Amino acid sequence: MTPHRGLCISGSPKPTRSTGAARCGTWVRALFSKGVEATAIELKDALRSGDGRADLRAGFLSADIAVLAFPIQVDTVPALVVEGLEEVFAATARRSPPARLFAVVNSGFHEAWHCGVAVDVCRHFAEACKLDRAGSLSIAMGGIIDGDPVETCRLAKGVLQGISLAADDLAAGKAVRERAVQLAERPMIPLWLYTLVVTLDMHSSLVRRGTWWRRQPAPSPAVPPDAAAGAPRRPGALVSGEKHSRRACCWNRAQGRKFGYPLPGCWRCSGRTRGWP
Repeated sequence: MTPHRGLCISGSPKPTRSTGAARCGTWVRALFSKGVEATAIELKDALRSGDGRADLRAGFLSADIAVLAFPIQVDTVPALVVEGLEEVFAATARRSPPARLFAVVNSGFHEAWHCGVAVDVCRHFAEACKLDRAGSLSIAMGGIIDGDPVETCRLAKGVLQGISLAADDLAAGKAVRERAVQLAERPMIPLWLYTLVVTLDMHSSLVRRGTWWRRQPAPSPAVPPDAAAGAPRRPGALVSGEKHSRRACCWNRAQGRKFGYPLPGCWRCSGRTRGWP
């Protein structure tokens, strides 16, 4: 059966610059170019109200092809998508929909096989709802797209080609060819370059938030043996290998207050001899 109505569901919980929403827009344009009337729904907006949930149920029940695009979180389906699938399952329990389900899973890792668990969840959902599975695409390095339209990302040419081939097959009512899956799973850049880019992006994010100096874990608030045994404070006691850092000393004292006993500060900052009180 040739589909005439399509529904693209974005399951990204991000409020802005969502890669899932960008891919849904690409799917809508690709399906429109093949003669399929497609609409897009974002779960984070639809699940906030009763009218949005009703539109989600009505759109899914009236669609010939449903494209579900979402990122993986902790290697599985996000809670937002689970809630949306439960809403659709309650609707399909009363009436069998004509839709075929196609999943587009996005991973921030270099390898696309991290999406395997989420793809299996979508397969079990299709079986529970008695839907025809149209296949799935697993996309790696989704952070490179970063919410921009896939058509404008020069590094995502393989992803765009895979989406175009898959849209051709879905519009014709066929199973998605293996070539489309391989193009979507192909890494956009080498692993070493992706690791470098992600590391620099995380550091720049910490600098923008003013928390770059806290990127290392706080020192363990372990009490020295003599202090734990109730020994008197030794004036002038120093911590071996200590280097002066005003920020580190302030962080130590704050952690000491948090855990209920004082941690030593630097004598240069506190103006007194270093030691345990």
